Amino acid sequence: MFAPVWTLQQLSQRVKQAVEGVAEFRDIRIDGEVIKPFQAASGHLYFTLTDGQNSLACVAWASNQAGFTAQPQEGDQVIARGSLSTYGARSQYQLDVRGLRPSGAGDRAAAIEALKRKLRGEGLFDDLHKKELPPFPLHIALVTGAGSAALNDVLKVARQRWPLARVSVVPALVQGAGAPTALVTALRHADALGAELLILARGGGSPEDLDGFNAEPVVRAVFGCATPVVTGVGHEIDTTVVDFVADLRAATPSNAAELALPDWREVDARFAGALQQLAALAGRRVEREGAAIGALQHRLMLAHPRKRLREGVQRLDTATAQLQRSVRTLLGGQTERLSKAQALLVGLDPTAVLGRGYAIVQHSGGVLRTPVPIGSEIDITLSKGGMECQVTKTRN
Repeated sequence: MFAPVWTLQQLSQRVKQAVEGVAEFRDIRIDGEVIKPFQAASGHLYFTLTDGQNSLACVAWASNQAGFTAQPQEGDQVIARGSLSTYGARSQYQLDVRGLRPSGAGDRAAAIEALKRKLRGEGLFDDLHKKELPPFPLHIALVTGAGSAALNDVLKVARQRWPLARVSVVPALVQGAGAPTALVTALRHADALGAELLILARGGGSPEDLDGFNAEPVVRAVFGCATPVVTGVGHEIDTTVVDFVADLRAATPSNAAELALPDWREVDARFAGALQQLAALAGRRVEREGAAIGALQHRLMLAHPRKRLREGVQRLDTATAQLQRSVRTLLGGQTERLSKAQALLVGLDPTAVLGRGYAIVQHSGGVLRTPVPIGSEIDITLSKGGMECQVTKTRN
């Protein structure tokens, strides 16, 4: 008797039932290294877990990724939680991933991420809590390891950039089990010094070496400082939780000092430039005010009583001269008219006629123009003297 012939679909379905029907495959955890991660446009995530010899295809549907502490990257060592299923199109089994967290050292990362979520939820990372750094600090508190390279780096940069500042060093244990307690004590002491700025610094090291700066009590102590805090912990690629609550995060201890302190050479150049600008502004202001004063002096001179009096005197002299000319003209005309009138009067004066040999004959008080009867008494007025006569003869 011959064995039945299966279709590929039938075989794929049977394998699917066999694999997915096993109860222990429905909730398993696989530890492996992530390779070939790929985020599809749909939001689904595909990657492969490997131990160097074996590999397992994984798929994380978009709806299952909300609980991931971080998206997996190439080379990450992770623990994936999910159920085993099959993908008939490739004749392979795969893990449908519902949870993902770092493996081994990843436990530390998971704890750090959990702390960050907690503190972010409380608002400790919000920008509204960030304090402004002083532009020219004269007193700086430095919390770092005693005799450490970080201490020397910060002091060296401080001397070079801003020698005016006084640095108060507060030594603290910066790694190991006692580091969190020591750092909290040092931070509180540094915050009470009355400094204008606080730098928390530590050089690079392994992730375990930086655990003290990821401890919740230390993070809350940094957040609670009244003094503005600049952190410079580890190398450029290192980020600790204290960086999120600090007022400014620097990549290294040296960089923390560079960001926190001004460069006296730049300040000096800016000051010299400001003095030049001030001198130029003052010169232009003096010119403007001098011109304004000159204009006021000119106006004052024009309005001075002496000038106005002189102008009045000049106008009076001019009016007087005009009046004199007018009077002379008027008198000249009147004199000429008077002379003409005098000449006319002289011509009409009876005595003038008498002077030419004429006489005035009057009778009974009236001037005779016609003869009067013989025997009448008449009065004759001559140029000099006169006569009283009697008419003895008349003629027509």
